[in-house]
Amino acid sequence: MRKFLFKRYKKYTGTREKYFNVKKIEKYSCSELENYRLQRLEEIIRYADNNVPYYQSLFSSSGIIQGGRFCIENFTNLPLLGKDDIRNNFGEMTSRLLNTRRWKYKTTGGSTGQPLKVIHDDERIRWVNAVKDLRNEWCGVRFGDPKVRIWGSERDLFYGKESLKVRLNRWVTNTIWLNAFTLTPDKMNEFVQAINVKKPKQIKGYTTCLYELALFIEKNRLKIISPDSIVCSAGTVTDTVRQKIETVFRSKVFNSYGSREIQAMAFECEQHNGLHVMSPIVHMEIVDKQGKPTMPGEIGEVILTPYFNFAMPLLRYRIGDMATWSDIEQCSCGCQWPLIKNIEGRVTECFYKTDGTVVPPEFFIHLVGVVQNDGWIDKFQVIQKSPHKIEIRLVKNKDFKDDITSDLKELTRKIQLVMSEECLIDYLFVENIPNTPSGKYLYTVSDLQKRP
Repeated sequence: MRKFLFKRYKKYTGTREKYFNVKKIEKYSCSELENYRLQRLEEIIRYADNNVPYYQSLFSSSGIIQGGRFCIENFTNLPLLGKDDIRNNFGEMTSRLLNTRRWKYKTTGGSTGQPLKVIHDDERIRWVNAVKDLRNEWCGVRFGDPKVRIWGSERDLFYGKESLKVRLNRWVTNTIWLNAFTLTPDKMNEFVQAINVKKPKQIKGYTTCLYELALFIEKNRLKIISPDSIVCSAGTVTDTVRQKIETVFRSKVFNSYGSREIQAMAFECEQHNGLHVMSPIVHMEIVDKQGKPTMPGEIGEVILTPYFNFAMPLLRYRIGDMATWSDIEQCSCGCQWPLIKNIEGRVTECFYKTDGTVVPPEFFIHLVGVVQNDGWIDKFQVIQKSPHKIEIRLVKNKDFKDDITSDLKELTRKIQLVMSEECLIDYLFVENIPNTPSGKYLYTVSDLQKRP
């Protein structure tokens, strides 16, 4: 029954046709992929030029449209699009033909500030769903396989009050959702029991939630089934995090990169050489402080242009994340889609030295995580107050040591080695470190108003 309903739904929505197109693009050569990229960019730009007031003057001044001719070489002249630009120009950024299209609102969780509302075209939603079907194939999951999602927030999950459509979708996709808004010991015990009963082929969740759950299972020596794959999202997957989750669950981790306003953006294949940009549905740039393209291995800011969102085109959108291109020219899986080495964290989670050098959050997560693994703290958060001051919040546990002077002194020494000897490190012991309003837990936070 699930399979029958799923196929009818996919055919009715047009997602099945899009899936076969995505499978073709998966096998494109470099030249075919480049031609596809140019075609998609020209399509969305010409549509915006004809139907979206916000872009019409920008295209003229940046030279993207000259005498009716599309000039892709001038695409990077287009100013970057920030969240405030969307908020302040929402009506002007909406297509004049909106009433002729099917669409829906998407709102971000507001992890780093005020939530952002955008419009998603139904055409793009079908393409996104097709890409998600391919991603499941990459990690060995077929339709009908049982799945667990450790996800959500107050807005996402209202147990016992879900709509019939939501409940039907979960039944058809054979998925149970576990609310990750709070991770208390009792809740994590419930998660373990639910996972062992469901016996999922795949578990997907916030990276930090999966890591904390793995630590809890290991610390309490709990029995947990082994799924075929673990999908981490909404957080940096460090080597420490990956190793711990894979060891506890005895399964491979697949790193996933997406967002509410753009949806699927990059994903690991079975070779785990990095994350493939979802080239059928998005164009990605990584730029330095001057807005110039970065080289492989160089940290820069992620800039995105999603295809097929005709209801509200977002061109050169600053999503607020930092990443690096992989130095691997071609993945051994054979797919030519560009590879990201890693998502280094959000702009607001990265730290900056006085000269503007980026220090990824991974450095602090690993460094303070060593102390956490030593057993005397439960949680931590590292906050950059200024280029010369860092605050580290620590939550003690029952095994707290009386003398921690040497541990903190060693932490300070290693941080100053990277940040500078003048950097002041303050340690603050607190009762709890709350999640963000969207239910995510941030290990690192930068309070800098702007980058040096």
